[in-house]
Amino acid sequence: MAALPHIGAVIVAAGSSARMRGTDKLRADLSGSPLLQWSVQAADACSKVERIVLVVHADRLQWGGELVRQIPVHKPVDVVLGGPLRQDSVSLGCAALAGCEYVAVHDGARPFATAALWDRCITAALAVETCAIAAFPVHDTLKMVSDQRVERTIPRESLWMAQTPQVAHRETLLAGLTALRQEGRLVTDEASVFEYLGLAVQIVDGEPHNFKVTAPNDLELARALTQSDTIHHPWTSSSERASRPAPAHDPRVGIGYDIHRLIPGRPLVLGGVRFQHPSGLEGHSDADVVLHAIMDAVLGAAALGDIGAHFPPQDERYRNADSRMLLRQVRDIVSVAGFSVQGVDVVVVAEQPRLQPSIDRMRHNIAGDLHCDVQAVSVKATTNERLGPEGREEGISAIAIASLALQKHS
Repeated sequence: MAALPHIGAVIVAAGSSARMRGTDKLRADLSGSPLLQWSVQAADACSKVERIVLVVHADRLQWGGELVRQIPVHKPVDVVLGGPLRQDSVSLGCAALAGCEYVAVHDGARPFATAALWDRCITAALAVETCAIAAFPVHDTLKMVSDQRVERTIPRESLWMAQTPQVAHRETLLAGLTALRQEGRLVTDEASVFEYLGLAVQIVDGEPHNFKVTAPNDLELARALTQSDTIHHPWTSSSERASRPAPAHDPRVGIGYDIHRLIPGRPLVLGGVRFQHPSGLEGHSDADVVLHAIMDAVLGAAALGDIGAHFPPQDERYRNADSRMLLRQVRDIVSVAGFSVQGVDVVVVAEQPRLQPSIDRMRHNIAGDLHCDVQAVSVKATTNERLGPEGREEGISAIAIASLALQKHS
């Protein structure tokens, strides 16, 4: 068998964490270790990688050097200063890997790429002798939007979300980056360089957990995944993982509750259905108590916090937000954690309006957003017999139970 060419890894960590509201995401604690350590040690765990270069922002230069001296790694790791743009940092990282024929470039803020994914990307790049990238197919409907209005729907059948690692022939990548720099053109990943050069880029099936921590919510999700035992440190051996008790309780069950005050001048939305009513529910989003209770039940079943943690009421992005959109995000959050929704049962407590004629519409909305069978979704309406805030028509409440199961992978 022919010997493998020399392969190095470039971990790009030269960004400023501008969208993290003052938190340096790469230094942030993730299950007892800095987030960046996860990415470095995943590269170190890949047997095909010989050397690692960590490209950092000036503010992290000293800290990065201390980090790589402290963590247990088996490969040589060099720390170099990055440039103003990602493509500049990649060029500097590649230049520091002289003698390597191929480079695997990875975002430092993607902590959960497995060593197996690194291996598959490298194998694919060597087969095509140009470039191979991890990517994940787009499942949601995509809209072209201008001034908050939909212009058209984008066909998603051939769309994939690029991830890293992206493995490339080193000299070709450097030459392409130099040409693009001379033309003043910007690229955001290595595959774009090979597209510009008209060379083949091979897709490798990515991993659902391999998301990039960009905003505070992403960091909270990453922490929740590690705390739920869905994700293990990349340096944890398979024997250590096998010795741990299996995640308990499959299926998982969670409970959610929500109540909102009725006020004039607001639309009334329940279960994604808009009702003709003189008052609506007060809240930061559309205040759909039915969907909010379901979201808390689903998140609770997966031990992933509550909706306030994922969609903070002080965050202007969620002002008047459609709760169906938030429910779909919750579905994606638990899916990334390895769960699928098996069923939902919800009770709505309201004196008015009469909900029964709209129950089936609610059930279909919920089932569609959670990707579960409508026959597994129950919505019941009751009154409070004129007792309490619901009985006095001061508010509407809902309580939900959700059942989740661990997704089975072949």
